Amino acid sequence: MVEDSIEKYRELYFLIDTGTWIEPLSTARMLRIGDAQVLETIDPFAFNAGGCTDGYWSLEASGPALIDFSAVQKQIQKVIPPDAVALEVRCDGLAMDKLLVSSPVLKKNASSSRDSLGKVEVHFKLDGDRAIPVSSSFMPEEAQ
Repeated sequence: MVEDSIEKYRELYFLIDTGTWIEPLSTARMLRIGDAQVLETIDPFAFNAGGCTDGYWSLEASGPALIDFSAVQKQIQKVIPPDAVALEVRCDGLAMDKLLVSSPVLKKNASSSRDSLGKVEVHFKLDGDRAIPVSSSFMPEEAQ
Protein backbone atom coordinates (compact mmCIF):
# COMPACT_ATOMS: atom_id res chain seq x y z
CA MET A 1 0.00 0.00 0.00
CA VAL A 2 1.18 3.50 -0.77
CA GLU A 3 -0.35 6.76 0.26
CA ASP A 4 -1.76 8.07 -3.02
CA SER A 5 -2.98 11.32 -1.51
CA ILE A 6 -3.45 12.53 2.05
CA GLU A 7 -4.89 9.63 4.03
CA LYS A 8 -5.90 7.77 0.85
CA TYR A 9 -4.06 4.55 0.10
CA ARG A 10 -3.74 2.41 -3.00
CA GLU A 11 -2.74 -1.23 -3.16
CA LEU A 12 0.07 -1.67 -5.70
CA TYR A 13 1.22 -5.18 -5.07
CA PHE A 14 -0.92 -8.04 -3.84
CA LEU A 15 0.36 -11.60 -3.75
CA ILE A 16 -1.25 -14.65 -2.18
CA ASP A 17 1.12 -17.54 -1.56
CA THR A 18 -0.46 -20.63 -3.13
CA GLY A 19 2.69 -22.74 -2.72
CA THR A 20 4.27 -21.78 -6.04
CA TRP A 21 6.56 -19.16 -4.52
CA ILE A 22 9.95 -19.69 -2.92
CA GLU A 23 9.68 -18.81 0.77
CA PRO A 24 10.08 -16.29 2.16
CA LEU A 25 8.54 -13.86 -0.31
CA SER A 26 10.76 -10.89 -0.99
CA THR A 27 10.27 -7.46 0.39
CA ALA A 28 9.89 -4.48 -1.86
CA ARG A 29 12.74 -2.03 -2.11
CA MET A 30 12.82 1.66 -2.86
CA LEU A 31 15.38 2.99 -5.33
CA ARG A 32 16.39 6.57 -6.00
CA ILE A 33 17.33 6.85 -9.69
CA GLY A 34 18.26 10.42 -10.56
CA ASP A 35 15.18 12.44 -9.63
CA ALA A 36 12.91 9.38 -9.76
CA GLN A 37 11.80 7.27 -6.84
CA VAL A 38 11.07 3.65 -7.86
CA LEU A 39 9.40 0.81 -5.98
CA GLU A 40 10.75 -2.62 -7.04
CA THR A 41 9.33 -6.05 -6.18
CA ILE A 42 10.77 -9.40 -7.28
CA ASP A 43 9.45 -12.78 -6.16
CA PRO A 44 10.92 -16.05 -7.53
CA PHE A 45 8.79 -19.07 -8.47
CA ALA A 46 9.49 -22.53 -7.06
CA PHE A 47 8.93 -24.30 -10.40
CA ASN A 48 11.63 -26.57 -11.89
CA ALA A 49 12.49 -24.10 -14.64
CA GLY A 50 12.52 -21.19 -12.21
CA GLY A 51 11.19 -17.79 -13.11
CA CYS A 52 9.76 -14.90 -11.17
CA THR A 53 7.22 -12.16 -11.04
CA ASP A 54 8.30 -8.56 -10.76
CA GLY A 55 6.94 -5.04 -10.68
CA TYR A 56 8.44 -1.58 -10.97
CA TRP A 57 6.48 1.55 -10.07
CA SER A 58 7.47 5.16 -10.52
CA LEU A 59 6.31 7.08 -7.45
CA GLU A 60 5.35 10.51 -8.69
CA ALA A 61 3.53 13.48 -7.16
CA SER A 62 0.46 12.53 -9.24
CA GLY A 63 0.54 9.02 -7.76
CA PRO A 64 2.25 5.67 -8.42
CA ALA A 65 2.47 4.38 -12.00
CA LEU A 66 3.62 0.98 -13.27
CA ILE A 67 6.75 1.49 -15.41
CA ASP A 68 6.22 0.65 -19.08
CA PHE A 69 9.12 -1.35 -20.60
CA SER A 70 7.52 -1.81 -24.05
CA ALA A 71 10.02 0.50 -25.80
CA VAL A 72 12.90 -1.53 -24.29
CA GLN A 73 11.25 -4.77 -25.49
CA LYS A 74 10.91 -3.33 -29.00
CA GLN A 75 14.56 -2.25 -28.99
CA ILE A 76 15.66 -5.75 -28.01
CA GLN A 77 13.76 -7.18 -30.98
CA LYS A 78 15.46 -4.65 -33.30
CA VAL A 79 19.01 -5.63 -32.33
CA ILE A 80 18.81 -9.42 -31.98
CA PRO A 81 18.76 -11.72 -35.04
CA PRO A 82 15.28 -12.36 -36.48
CA ASP A 83 15.47 -16.08 -35.62
CA ALA A 84 16.28 -15.39 -31.96
CA VAL A 85 14.65 -14.77 -28.59
CA ALA A 86 15.98 -12.92 -25.53
CA LEU A 87 15.45 -15.02 -22.39
CA GLU A 88 15.48 -12.78 -19.32
CA VAL A 89 14.25 -9.31 -20.10
CA ARG A 90 12.78 -8.87 -16.60
CA CYS A 91 13.61 -10.18 -13.11
CA ASP A 92 17.24 -11.41 -13.23
CA GLY A 93 17.79 -9.72 -16.60
CA LEU A 94 16.79 -6.24 -15.41
CA ALA A 95 19.09 -4.21 -13.16
CA MET A 96 16.90 -1.21 -12.34
CA ASP A 97 19.61 0.46 -10.27
CA LYS A 98 21.91 0.37 -13.34
CA LEU A 99 19.11 1.14 -15.85
CA LEU A 100 20.17 -1.97 -17.78
CA VAL A 101 18.54 -5.01 -19.34
CA SER A 102 20.99 -7.82 -20.11
CA SER A 103 19.85 -11.15 -21.49
CA PRO A 104 21.16 -14.31 -23.12
CA VAL A 105 19.89 -14.73 -26.69
CA LEU A 106 18.98 -18.16 -28.05
CA LYS A 107 17.73 -19.47 -31.35
CA LYS A 108 13.94 -19.61 -31.41
CA ASN A 109 12.72 -23.04 -30.26
CA ALA A 110 16.15 -23.77 -28.75
CA SER A 111 16.42 -27.08 -26.94
CA SER A 112 19.49 -26.21 -24.84
CA SER A 113 22.04 -23.51 -24.05
CA ARG A 114 24.15 -24.90 -26.93
CA ASP A 115 21.75 -22.94 -29.15
CA SER A 116 23.06 -19.68 -27.67
CA LEU A 117 23.58 -16.89 -30.19
CA GLY A 118 25.01 -14.35 -27.77
CA LYS A 119 23.84 -11.62 -25.43
CA VAL A 120 21.79 -8.43 -25.74
CA GLU A 121 22.13 -5.32 -23.59
CA VAL A 122 19.89 -2.26 -23.52
CA HIS A 123 20.66 0.77 -21.38
CA PHE A 124 17.60 2.90 -20.73
CA LYS A 125 16.50 6.04 -18.93
CA LEU A 126 13.31 6.76 -17.05
CA ASP A 127 10.90 9.35 -18.36
CA GLY A 128 8.18 9.37 -15.73
CA ASP A 129 6.65 5.91 -15.94
CA ARG A 130 8.32 4.92 -19.22
CA ALA A 131 11.66 3.16 -19.76
CA ILE A 132 13.24 4.70 -22.87
CA PRO A 133 16.18 2.94 -24.63
CA VAL A 134 19.38 5.00 -24.73
CA SER A 135 21.78 2.46 -26.26
CA SER A 136 21.65 -1.18 -27.24
CA SER A 137 23.95 -3.89 -28.52
CA PHE A 138 23.92 -7.54 -29.51
CA MET A 139 27.15 -9.43 -28.82
CA PRO A 140 27.39 -12.66 -30.85
CA GLU A 141 28.56 -15.75 -28.95
CA GLU A 142 32.00 -15.77 -30.57
CA ALA A 143 32.60 -12.11 -29.65
CA GLN A 144 32.03 -12.61 -25.90
